[in-house]
This record gives sequence, structure tokens and C-alpha cells, in this order.
Amino acid sequence: MAIILQMKSITKEYKGVPVLKNVDFDLEEKEIHALVGENGAGKSTLTKILAGAVTPTRGEIILDGKPIKIDHPTDGVAHGIAMVFQETSLVPSLTVAQNLFLGKEKFYNRLRTIYIAAQQFLQSLNFSVNPSERWRGLAQRRSRWWRSLGLCIIKPASSFLMNQLLR
Repeated sequence: MAIILQMKSITKEYKGVPVLKNVDFDLEEKEIHALVGENGAGKSTLTKILAGAVTPTRGEIILDGKPIKIDHPTDGVAHGIAMVFQETSLVPSLTVAQNLFLGKEKFYNRLRTIYIAAQQFLQSLNFSVNPSERWRGLAQRRSRWWRSLGLCIIKPASSFLMNQLLR
């Protein structure tokens, strides 16, 4: 199978202290990888580099045979790479619909439009969730999963990194 993603000699240093040192990672079509290691081994740092949340000190990312630069999560999404961070970014006082479309408000100039879009989206997944319910009304673990799944579908990505999503 063809290699679709490569990370070559990825190094990340904080104030001269290496967190990652010359890490290589290849991903072939239809492969699923799990990063396993001790706390502080660099698993999160490596995935955050791939997603654009952290900039490497050195190294190269190659997607479909072409070097790419990912300096920000929007760059990652533009290349079809998305990550759901283990640190949840939900706003408990907002509704399910508002949390689902958090950051996309400019595309929805009316709250009613957000609720309609959220209802259609949730129904398409057979989720029996009221989009007007406050997020704090849902169990945290379950709500984080719903938001994460929603982000992946609302922002389609060819690579999806679930960073300890269901801890």
C-alpha cells in the first residue's frame, strides 16, 4: 500500500530541552495506529504537531508525497487532518447546537438557523438529543463524544486523531 502521510525527523524542543527527537512516522492507506507510551513520552506533542496546534522545532510532514506546512489547526483541516483534543473546549452554559457550531457562528447569522442545522445533523446520526438543551445537562463523557463526532463530520477530514477521547 502507498504511504499517504509521513512525519520525518520531527523534533520539538522547549527552551532547548527536547520533548521529541528525530521521530519518524509513516501512515499507509487504510491503516490505524495507536500511540502508546508513558506520560511525557511525547504522544500528545507528536499528534498536536500533525494537527497544527504545536509547531515542530525541526522536521518535515509529507502528505501524499508532497511536503506540507502545518502551522495552525486550520492548516491541518485544510489538508484534511483534524484532531479532537482530550482537553474539552465546551461551553456548559450554551446549548448543544451552539456548542456543535462553536466557531462557525459567522456562517449562521440567526440562532434559529443553528438549531435547525443541529437538529438535522443529530437526526442524520440517529442521536436523540435536543439541540436546545444546555450542554451542562448532558454527561461530560457523552457530550464530549458527541461534540467530537460532530466536529469530524461538520469539518470533514481524511485523517482523524482522537486524542484519548473517551478517557
